[in-house]
Amino acid sequence: MKSEKMHQIENEYKQYILEHEEECQASGAAIKEYLDHSTAAYNGLVVHTLHIPKIFTEKEIEYFRWIVKTTYSILTKVIREYNLIYFLTKKHGILNSVKLIPMEPVL
Repeated sequence: MKSEKMHQIENEYKQYILEHEEECQASGAAIKEYLDHSTAAYNGLVVHTLHIPKIFTEKEIEYFRWIVKTTYSILTKVIREYNLIYFLTKKHGILNSVKLIPMEPVL
């Protein structure tokens, strides 16, 4: 069941295609040509749903931004702690009981 906003987006998308029909046909032909000769083709066939334009609402985009920001924040903290433990262990002999991945961090 589509929301009113998704119906609006779909209608805008269809209208754009109607107003730019030649451009869209050329673009579609170029995509088909690329896919037909790519690793996506199996026995000469490409799954017809392989290329589906993705349409996201503002709410979904904001949610993806939150996911990226949160993930980046977590990974930054993990990398910072790993670098600190590596520095204290290898350079100063502190925390020798800590098991580390035997790999120098890439900065």
